[in-house]
Amino acid sequence: MWIYRAAITFAAPFILLHAILKMGGLTARLGFVRPAQSGAHIWVHAASNGEITSAKATLQALLRRDPSRKILVTTNQITARDMIRGWANDRIEAHLAPIDLRWVTKMVLHNWSVSAHIIVENEIWPNRLTVLSYAHVPVVIIGARLSARSAARWQNLPSSLRNIYRTLSLVSPQDRDSGARFKALGAPNISAPNNLKEHYQRPAPHADFAEFAQLYQAPFTVVGASTHAGEEKLILDAFDILHAEDPRWHLILAPRHPKRRDEVLSLIGQRFSVAQYSDRTRRSNTTQITLADTMGDMALWYDIADICVVAGSFQPVGGHTPFEPLSHGCGVFHGPHVSNFTESYGALNAVGGAKMVRSAEDLAHAILTCRPEVMCDAAAPVLGRAQDQEPFYTELEAHLKRAPKAAS
Repeated sequence: MWIYRAAITFAAPFILLHAILKMGGLTARLGFVRPAQSGAHIWVHAASNGEITSAKATLQALLRRDPSRKILVTTNQITARDMIRGWANDRIEAHLAPIDLRWVTKMVLHNWSVSAHIIVENEIWPNRLTVLSYAHVPVVIIGARLSARSAARWQNLPSSLRNIYRTLSLVSPQDRDSGARFKALGAPNISAPNNLKEHYQRPAPHADFAEFAQLYQAPFTVVGASTHAGEEKLILDAFDILHAEDPRWHLILAPRHPKRRDEVLSLIGQRFSVAQYSDRTRRSNTTQITLADTMGDMALWYDIADICVVAGSFQPVGGHTPFEPLSHGCGVFHGPHVSNFTESYGALNAVGGAKMVRSAEDLAHAILTCRPEVMCDAAAPVLGRAQDQEPFYTELEAHLKRAPKAAS
């Protein structure tokens, strides 16, 4: 443990310099920010947009169950912080995450009167968890994810570092394999698997929905959601087949990481006419593809489209959630790499609520012959079971009140 403390102390000046130059969050990084409202807060930490979006329903449930409850959310990215602030909920405050130094964590605990800490997915910070355990603050990980490679790395670390897993009040894993790995590392309480991305709640229509709904005519719009490098070509090849069949087809391509905008724009521009959402260009009658290159707007594209190609599944990424597009009434197609949602896709494919394809030709044929409304009807029972989360919320609340064992 002392090696980690020395390393993070050495790295701290560089992290803080980055905060000053790039992120403007020095006060938050040092734990100096104070709440707008006094009283106890649950401290929730999520790395980025995807994690906090998946946890939104859980946060809303916690607030609904206790009208006096207040929440501090910390995140590693400005875009995620600003997205949370855009929720306009005065019982949730969002800031950039504090650096993992003990005195900084103590400052956060003092300023915010932290009553419990919730980690979303896999943000394990040893100093933070050690301080929390000594302060008898319960720590829960929800949607907990731990790959075989990461688990092996933790097993090779000194026991003083691994022992932080013994201080956790509850681990709610996103799948059985992750649960088994957390248990092997010493986590004492492992709940039944519960993937947070199944909790998705369809938001109110986007401000641009009415305008775009007139431009994109169903059932000829497909969204390629959260694509990674190497996946755009397959989707573009499939779209080429669709467009040759009927020029009314339109594609909305949404890269997982907007920083790949120029790369994807160049790839599209070699073959098709394209409009960029970020520069507010709009589709004309001759525009074939829209590049969805902003953060936080996927709900708009799901509402516009009738068919969704869920990416992250044509490369060994593990796939992304089918539940968001399904909640918006999209028929779902995906590739073979869905290890992040094995059980969910298995259940959906078994009833015809989603379909796996392996090639551009297969994808185009499946889209041309599908009936999205039939796929959504078939998926409805699976979607309904996934969204019944009240037992999970009850279990979570119980563990948020339990003091953990102090770290050794």
